This record gives sequence, C-alpha cells and structure tokens, in this order.
Amino acid sequence: MKRLALIFALLLCTLPLSGCAILFEEPSALILPPASDQEEYVERTLINSFLNDGAICRCRRKWKIRQRSSTLTSMATSRTKSLRSGPTINGHEVGVMLMHQNDEGTWSILDQIQQYGNGIDFFRLFDIDGDGSDEACVGVDVGGNNVLSIYHMNSDGFTEMTQINYSFLEMADLNGDGNEAILCALNNYEDTAPTTTLTVYEGGEDVTSVYEKSFDGNCLEMAFGNVSDSQRGLYFVHSNNYSDLNVELLLPTEDNSFEEQMTSRVHFVNRVATRDPIIADITGDGVLDVQSVLEPIEKIGREESDYLRIWKTWDGDSALENIYGVLENSTDGYTFVLPQYCLDTVRYQFVNDKGSSQVRLYDGNNAEPAIILYAVTAAEAENIEKTRGIIPLGTSPSSQRVYYALCNTERFAGQKIDTDSIKQLFQIEGGQQMTNKIW
Repeated sequence: MKRLALIFALLLCTLPLSGCAILFEEPSALILPPASDQEEYVERTLINSFLNDGAICRCRRKWKIRQRSSTLTSMATSRTKSLRSGPTINGHEVGVMLMHQNDEGTWSILDQIQQYGNGIDFFRLFDIDGDGSDEACVGVDVGGNNVLSIYHMNSDGFTEMTQINYSFLEMADLNGDGNEAILCALNNYEDTAPTTTLTVYEGGEDVTSVYEKSFDGNCLEMAFGNVSDSQRGLYFVHSNNYSDLNVELLLPTEDNSFEEQMTSRVHFVNRVATRDPIIADITGDGVLDVQSVLEPIEKIGREESDYLRIWKTWDGDSALENIYGVLENSTDGYTFVLPQYCLDTVRYQFVNDKGSSQVRLYDGNNAEPAIILYAVTAAEAENIEKTRGIIPLGTSPSSQRVYYALCNTERFAGQKIDTDSIKQLFQIEGGQQMTNKIW
C-alpha cells in the first residue's frame, strides 16, 4: 500500500543577528507520545536529503510535532506524519514538503510550499471544511504580524484555501458541536491609539467571519479553555502600555460568537522583556488562571523577576479572586509561597542590611514587618543565629547562602502563622521541596 508522509521543513533565517525563535502551539488533545530518537534521526536524514545546498535541518525536541493519523482525500488507508524541524537556507524562507513513499519504499516530493518569513509560528492539521480530510494550517511570522495559510491536501498536493492575518491565534470548539473555530486577534500598530480586532472564523466550503469586535490597546495574550469547573471561555489580554493590563473574559455562545462576562485590571511589570505567561493553569486543576505582579514598596535595583506574582482565578461572576502568591527570589536563590489569605493586605520590600539580603513582609499598613526572610553568607550565619526567635530554613547547595526567617507576629491577616507553616512555604532552589501546597 502506498503511503504519504507530511514532513514540515521549517526554514529559518541564517542571518547572524536574526534571533528568530520557532514557537508551536497545539491543543493538548493532539499530543501523543513523541517519536523515538531513531525515528527522529531517520526523518531528519530524509528531510536533509531533499534540501538545497546550504540548507541544514535542525530538529529540536521541544519543536517536535507529535505523530497523529490523518486521512487524505481519496486515500483512505494513507498515513500522515508530521515532524517539527528547523532547516536553514539563505534568506528568510519557510516551507512545507508533502512527501510520497512508493511500494518499494522510495521517497519523493509530492508537493511543497515556500514563502518568505522569519519562522513557523503555528501548525495544525484538522478538518476545517468538514469533508473528512484534514487541511494543513500553517502560520508564518512575516514581521510585525503573522499570516495563517490554510491548504487543502490530497494526492495532487497542496491547494491554498485562504489566508488570514493575525497576531495571536487559537483554534477551539466553542459551542460543543465538534467543529473547531479559528480565533484571531490582529493588532493594529499604525494608528496613534493602538487597537486589536478579535475575529472568529467558521469553516465550511469557505472560511467566513461570524464574530468581530475591536478592543483598545494591543493584544498581548489570549487563551481559550476551562475558566471554571463547568464553564469554558476566552481570556483576552490587551493594553496600551504593557504594564497595566485589561483582562477580558468572553464566554462562547451557540452561534460561535462571544458575550462579555468580565473585565479586570491587572498589573504586569515589563511584560515585553520578561515574556512570562499571563494566562496559565498554574495549579494543575485544568482551569486557566491569571497572573498579576505586585511591586515592592521600594525598588532597589532588584530584577523584576524577583517581584511577587499573584495568581488569580475567575470567581464565577464579575471579578478575579486571588489563589496564591509566589516570590521567585532568584537573586537570593529561593522561592516563598504566600497563601491566599495574605494577598489582600500584604506589602513587601527588599532590604540589604549588615551583610544580609532580606525580604520584609508587612500585614497591611503596619509599620513593623510581620515576617522577615534572610539570605546570608556562611560567615554571617553565626551572628544571625543569635537573634531571638530565628527560624533556620536551610543552606543553598550551590551558593552557600544560609536562610532564616523571623516572625514578629503570631497572625497574618487574621490567620495563625508558625514555624512549621513558614518551613512548608519556603523552597531553596536546587534544595528541598515544599511538602504541602498551602493555597
């Protein structure tokens, strides 16, 4: 039986200062066990044999598109395989090769697509027109925004169905009918007052727009998924200044459009530089959460990555509620988790004092810190251990810092705090793990 294999050769720019990164997004429903090293080697070797002179195939495991079955038109028993790879050729060129294997096992190129761009931003195989055969959806970073090209695939090769410009892209079954819609956010960078247009496209013989809405500011992130135990929705994040962010929660309707459920304001320091996710399932319960940043009382040259991150979830009505906070203090080599009850009132500051690096946590407007976290050198450890009530927390296995805590109060935001709870909330980088999740 003849086979087809779809091999996606992702061609990157060879210019030394390009700094291009290939990012792929796939719904978790499509993720299957990755190919073995041997399978990856065979496929990479096969791709290289068909590349032009000067092109190099670089396959990275984190780029790998997992194998899945697909039926091509008129070929009911054919198999489609896809591989994330990163060849390079001169210029900014990306491509897709559809390869055929005959009965003797010989491979040849059935068809290929080539276009200019900085890299592949998105890839999916799914049946968008409902004919029982998958289409290839390839998003290319063309600079500024991206272009999604949708191709019919059959034994004759690729036929372009349509193109859609986008900045951010999601594909999701909005109304539970088993058909996925295309959600595109397109940023307008030309106007003095930036805007974003959110559009929902339905498949069929043609790809058509069924919902469109404009928002102030540029879209920074969007994610569709569970927003509660019983409700799915779209988090849409947009802003004019990349720090004070508007988080919209849009709930899907039966006609593949959205109704606005909630708008919440969150703070995010230096979003452009950090690229940390704003939306993620941080607790592992299958529900999307929203990240906000609380800045310290005083800035003393600390990296913004050390700041307190507060994760929130939808309250089921019109607001976000706090889940827990985390100080990922990479400068001092530890992480400290703040339980939910602390977050409405907590303030904090970084202090360097007499050879110790401190984080002082305050309960509301109290002048005295409720908790002080110390990171000191081994030489200073002897002195600090003389402090009454000091709590030893351990030693860094890499930097030889020694950690302590001091509780100046028995309660924080009305809740009891003690030595055991402090130890459970404290984690040394490369050292012990927290034994319990307190949030």
